[in-house]
Amino acid sequence: MKAIGTSMTCLKESDGSDTEDFGSDHSEDCLSEASWEPVDKKETEVTRWVPDHMASHCYNCDCEFWLAKRRHHCRNCGNVFCAACCHLKLPIPDQQLYDPVLVCNSCYEHIQVSRARELMSQHLKKPIATASS
Repeated sequence: MKAIGTSMTCLKESDGSDTEDFGSDHSEDCLSEASWEPVDKKETEVTRWVPDHMASHCYNCDCEFWLAKRRHHCRNCGNVFCAACCHLKLPIPDQQLYDPVLVCNSCYEHIQVSRARELMSQHLKKPIATASS
């Protein structure tokens, strides 16, 4: 295993074959450095940002970036947007982003709908209180 920051990356040992698999996707094979307990794969995933040099236009409205029209990365999807298409903020606990961070309009809407569904689902699972006489 190779330590990177505060997490562990799993590397299989070489058996000399050409079909060697470096970097297992199996979360049960990786251990948390702090607790030595298995880590859920979801907890270790990060959003990969589109590099600035790869984005000359807004991913949503296709306007061209220049000195006065700056690039903004959505912290949820990683795409590059103009300020008009990426100005809203939300916490993203799934990515350990507990303070509000910049998200694009599409991700904002998607996250809000998902959270509303989750809250509704939790509310529907609660037992109905009955009045007793």
